[in-house]
Amino acid sequence: MATYTCKYCGAQSCNSSFARNSCSKSPTKSHVLMSATEKLAKYTCVHCGGSSGVPSFARNSCSKSPTKTHELLG
Repeated sequence: MATYTCKYCGAQSCNSSFARNSCSKSPTKSHVLMSATEKLAKYTCVHCGGSSGVPSFARNSCSKSPTKTHELLG
């Protein structure tokens, strides 16, 4: 089953309509979905290259990001 992941906060859902929900980390204030994939082995930050095995890593601070949190690649 495909999983949708928000690139700004790392929240996940099986339903793409969760993109309509609010996201405090996103510049659009709504979840911005990465491509629907099976669970990834690593989630990587676009700005600093840091990575983690869990998508909630996106909620952590990132000094190189304009939003000051990690933004997931994808």
